[in-house]
Amino acid sequence: MANVQAMIIISPTLGSRRWPELKKSKRYDAGFSHRFRKAVRS
Repeated sequence: MANVQAMIIISPTLGSRRWPELKKSKRYDAGFSHRFRKAVRS
């Protein structure tokens, strides 16, 4: 299995100040699951 990584950079320098809507990351949301982590239902 290959390593899979992503780097997401949001910065005013890259123009994010003018983006109409920025969404919060779900990285630490217990209800969010992905290939490596199962969601925790509350």
